[in-house]
Amino acid sequence: PERSAELLERVVSFYEKTFAGDTITDEKGSPTSEGKFYLESRGITDAGLFGKHRLGYADGSLLKALPKDGPILKELETLGVLVRMKDGNYIERFRYCVVFPILDVEGNITTLYARNCDSSQKKHLYLPDRPTGLFNAGIIKTYPEIVLVESCIDALSLEMAGINNAISIQSTNGLNESELALFASCEVRKITLMLDGDKPGQTAADKLMKTLSESFKVANIALPEGHDPNSYLQESGSEKLLSLLAGTADFANNDNISKKESVTNTSNVNHTKDGFTLKMGLRYYEVIGLEKKPRSLKATIRVEKAGKLHVDTIDFYSSRQRRQLSQDICNAFEEPPDTVNADIAKLLKACESE
Repeated sequence: PERSAELLERVVSFYEKTFAGDTITDEKGSPTSEGKFYLESRGITDAGLFGKHRLGYADGSLLKALPKDGPILKELETLGVLVRMKDGNYIERFRYCVVFPILDVEGNITTLYARNCDSSQKKHLYLPDRPTGLFNAGIIKTYPEIVLVESCIDALSLEMAGINNAISIQSTNGLNESELALFASCEVRKITLMLDGDKPGQTAADKLMKTLSESFKVANIALPEGHDPNSYLQESGSEKLLSLLAGTADFANNDNISKKESVTNTSNVNHTKDGFTLKMGLRYYEVIGLEKKPRSLKATIRVEKAGKLHVDTIDFYSSRQRRQLSQDICNAFEEPPDTVNADIAKLLKACESE
């Protein structure tokens, strides 16, 4: 197991570098990689997501970097990263695919999933003889509400809309008992399903609703016929994708905030003449001039920490403005993105509550 973990880490690191390389030019004539170009063509344009999830690309160069003999070729064959052909030569299983590391809740790589960029080839590939796992499983320890989708790209699509608690269950095969037990042990309270809008997706959703309702509060969002979260993102945009969740799930009443620091703890919220303040860690947020309309939630935000100050006015329902605010706060206060993104999610819930 230790050697397998070491090799998987090295393979993921290699594919990360390939993903980041300049191998082609995009539609604007700028150098990019095949993997980035593919994801951007699917509406996944936030480069921060690529690094956050350690996405990679297999361009076939792994074999060139390996020794021609020795145990490592056989070891990678055993793992399933390499496939031996009839003539005795090896090829990469995930050649010309975007590669997604699948991590457990502790951040350990358990397997790899790959999405083929060549539409004429098999779309979905996995390492053999391993459970497919849950993509983005680490958020289970943070959020009491999670959103289940079918694919990794669907989960990234929700992140493009500012929904960071989406998990891919890897197709419509459902969840196994150990995964259901994991949700319960991590104190997940509500599960929202957002499976594909075709017949298999909704059949799977109906089945999961019955299973999950025995232990969790459950909701189902039926996408338009023929759509999955990614196609809906591409056709309608991130704001409409977000509005689907905001209208059905408990995104409007604090169910989706981090377990680590709930805004429902009124000792953290202090009202002022023009709004309210909220303290999270060493960061002090003041919300001024909150204005709610059917499709916008605008306010001026003052952020203070250790004598430093940042002020901005944003629409909380704009995923682009939330991402920009997060980046500005990270730069101003040298905070990690995950911490600041969690802060902004709590601010959003607090503003909706107000």
